[in-house]
Amino acid sequence: MLNIQKVESYPAATDYMDDIIKMIQTLMDKGYAYVGKDASVYFKIESFASYGRLSHLCLDDLKAGASSRVAVDEYEKDSVSDFVLWKSYDKERDGKIFWESPFGKGRPGWHIECSAMANSILGDSIDIHVGGVDNIFPHHENEIAQSEACTGTHFVKLWMHAEHLIVNGRKMSKSLGNFFTLRDLIKLGYTGDEVRYLLLTTHYRTQLNFTMEGLTAARQSLIRLQDLIERLNGIESEVDASIDDLAAKTRYQFKKALGDDLNISQAMAIVFELVRELNTLCDGGNLGKDCAKKALDLLGEFDQILGFMPFHKQEKIPEEIKGYLEKREEARKAKDWENADHFRDLIKENGYTIEDSKSGPKLKLR
Repeated sequence: MLNIQKVESYPAATDYMDDIIKMIQTLMDKGYAYVGKDASVYFKIESFASYGRLSHLCLDDLKAGASSRVAVDEYEKDSVSDFVLWKSYDKERDGKIFWESPFGKGRPGWHIECSAMANSILGDSIDIHVGGVDNIFPHHENEIAQSEACTGTHFVKLWMHAEHLIVNGRKMSKSLGNFFTLRDLIKLGYTGDEVRYLLLTTHYRTQLNFTMEGLTAARQSLIRLQDLIERLNGIESEVDASIDDLAAKTRYQFKKALGDDLNISQAMAIVFELVRELNTLCDGGNLGKDCAKKALDLLGEFDQILGFMPFHKQEKIPEEIKGYLEKREEARKAKDWENADHFRDLIKENGYTIEDSKSGPKLKLR
């Protein structure tokens, strides 16, 4: 519905237990991990000198913060800031959920699962790792420590963390009544393209304030794009003109914006500046058939990234609404202006407008 490509692998941690156990054993053999008083295996963060470099947290501060919350003599590990790699089995808590391992039966910690799966599928070092800002610490910080301690190589070249979504200026919550699923929005009459457009309007490191007004604005922007695409498709004239310079400039600016930490907001602004310039050329009759095709090709190129352009997406207009248009035209031909206005108003009440063209009146979603 949102035109999101499927990824190549959807791993389940339970399918990688051998890899998880092997990684934990390697960390123990290298002196980065130890068995605690409760028979669980912990990562000793003091052994990893650069711990905290992603979240910019100081190890001493972490120790102080943890010590203020937990009495050391009540803890089962050497340091309150160490994290679990393998949780030893507890019959009352775990029931039938456990795996056998060289360090006793139990189950893996959350962090080690991700490192083992990433290592198995993508290798020792990966180019890009994404996640929400809430994953930076402790999850991603722990992933770095255990992965690099195990392999001895740099784990991730580029980290990208997305900010949270808020609704009407407040955190999304069922208790506040501002919780929406995609299905909810579709039932309200919005489309996947409109939702995708709205989600793309804000830079990934900036909080997105999700509002119904924003969805309505997204709809208007997509209508503007659809109007231009239909206009370009309808050009048949031969005009001795070129848009090569405009296309080259726009393509360069679009790529430059995306190259600046995925500045999608700027990239979309550049696309709509192109829309404005193309409409101006069309208004002046300065765009021929060949240029129109080049313009459509350029929009298609951008849409490989944006994924919301309304190409070949004709709105399925209900037969009842089409019937109103036919009756309106019949009334106009009979100079029955009262009935013509009546059917025009019915069309408008159902969310459509009438656009006159050389081939006759057309219905369009407002």
